[in-house]
Amino acid sequence: MAMTDRELRDDFIRSSQKELLQTILHEIPGNTLGDWKDTLESVLFLLFRHTELYRGSLRLLVTDSPDIQVKMYPEGTFLVSSALLDYIDITVYENAAESSRRIRNLDAEREALLVPFLAIEAAHFALDQPFTKYKRITEKKAGSANPAMYTDEEIFKADSMALVLMELAEFSSGSYINWLKTLGKIAKDKEVYPEFSDYLRSFPAPESRLAAIEAERKNIENITGEFSSVLTSLRTATAFSESAAGLAALQESYPHSSFIMRLNALILHQEWFFNLTFENQFLQTFFPVAQDFSPYRNAMIALAKQNTARESQHTLIKNQNTIPGNVRIYNAALDAYKNALEIYTDPAFSSSYAMLLARKGTEADRNNALSIAENAAAQEAGSHSIIARTNYATLLFLMEADSSRAYLLLENLVSIASSESVQSRVLITEGFPGDFRDILLNQALMMRMQGNVVRLNEKLSALEKMSIPENVKSTPIRFIAPGDNTDELLIRWGQPSEIVYNYYTEKWMYPSLAADIFAIPEDKTKRTGKITLIKLKTGSPISPAGNIRTGDSRADFESVFGSPLYQAGDSRIYLKDGNRYAVLYLAGKIRQIIISR
Repeated sequence: MAMTDRELRDDFIRSSQKELLQTILHEIPGNTLGDWKDTLESVLFLLFRHTELYRGSLRLLVTDSPDIQVKMYPEGTFLVSSALLDYIDITVYENAAESSRRIRNLDAEREALLVPFLAIEAAHFALDQPFTKYKRITEKKAGSANPAMYTDEEIFKADSMALVLMELAEFSSGSYINWLKTLGKIAKDKEVYPEFSDYLRSFPAPESRLAAIEAERKNIENITGEFSSVLTSLRTATAFSESAAGLAALQESYPHSSFIMRLNALILHQEWFFNLTFENQFLQTFFPVAQDFSPYRNAMIALAKQNTARESQHTLIKNQNTIPGNVRIYNAALDAYKNALEIYTDPAFSSSYAMLLARKGTEADRNNALSIAENAAAQEAGSHSIIARTNYATLLFLMEADSSRAYLLLENLVSIASSESVQSRVLITEGFPGDFRDILLNQALMMRMQGNVVRLNEKLSALEKMSIPENVKSTPIRFIAPGDNTDELLIRWGQPSEIVYNYYTEKWMYPSLAADIFAIPEDKTKRTGKITLIKLKTGSPISPAGNIRTGDSRADFESVFGSPLYQAGDSRIYLKDGNRYAVLYLAGKIRQIIISR
């Protein structure tokens, strides 16, 4: 009898684990890698976390090998050989010898050479190609010349996805093209580069890959734009319907993409959840995606400030026997989660699925959801992420399974999330995609429901300290401040290279400044928009204050801005002079700054 896909996946993981056990024998300890450890971890974080490709366990494994090797194992180990690092260092220093400018940018030069090697593996993962290949090997499909190799068509698809991922991770996709051209030169001079021999045999000729990319260039640009719009939708909790339609179109290009399945589940879940009344949301659901801001939090805080207890706690989900809100979207979200969970083993993602399943309206589904959430919380313990544990505590309260324990679990997470000493159990941190304030908000709403005014006010007071008073004006950043309109932006910054629109937001792109401006329409009858976010990316010449720029150290930033108040969206949050600064640090350096109110 033929094995099911689920059985094949389990067999795939077991087979890979056996191979991995042999590979680990040649592991190079992380503490001997020097600066390379920081570079590898930063690039992997951007390719997997910043793109929202994957938030599960991801371990870096560097092996001592004379051959170029890059591979991601299905249980979450990403292998890189020392030969690759040696090749990059030799190339970087040879290039640097020719240019004093390059000597000042050794880290950037290293990254530019490294990213393509990692991006193609991330693309295979995004498209579920390793499993497709394993299935082909197992079933020995007729017509496969070498079932153990990726087909040319699979490689071409992966190349296009690699270009997409690099742009989403905010790397220049041009370095991928340069990489393929370099591989073409190496392929013609194999005696000089023997370490590339096996690596090159696993791909079609670089020239044919470049030709395939050139033929699909416009399509790849459109696909990148669509993915970017979906991420903007998730990060701003807007334009869900448009994003769902965009993902449906993307699935035609990448029908087996686990990445699209994941994004689709999160988009549909948020579309269903945020269209509920605030009273029907009850508490915040934590989604495994980094948000830049939520247009709904203030309304939930206002709800918490209504210091009256509910007449009965049974208005929660314990006795509900129908699905609230839009049933069609709810069921589509549930199906999308099930499809993605056939592939993903991410506790944060499983926990958000549990939050959705608990609202289906049957006792069996509620009990199943609580069990899933409990298992996910246990798997997340010891990591930097707090998504699964927060959702489990929230579900304990919503189901009235153990309200006191729910509050105490959140109280424990307040301590964990406030601590700078939290260590991830894996080398590549899962990030902190949730918003610390939502833990306090859920606690406040719990106390409101139970009529505990003292604790309610404690949590509201803590939230108040993390907000900018309305009477404090925003400080301009290069003559522009959050709250200004886009007419002022045109005067001060000039025309953007491009404006990307959806129904709710506008993204004004200024590549020469390595900056993006996000705005929302002030009025449907007006052409101007109100600036909500100013985003400074790697290499931006713009300083938020004190001559600080991206690339500077965390110590430099905090010498001007003080200590962070909390964490949200993978970033540390600072309040100063009427602005909220969300700073993403990687390897102790500023990678991105988002300024808002």
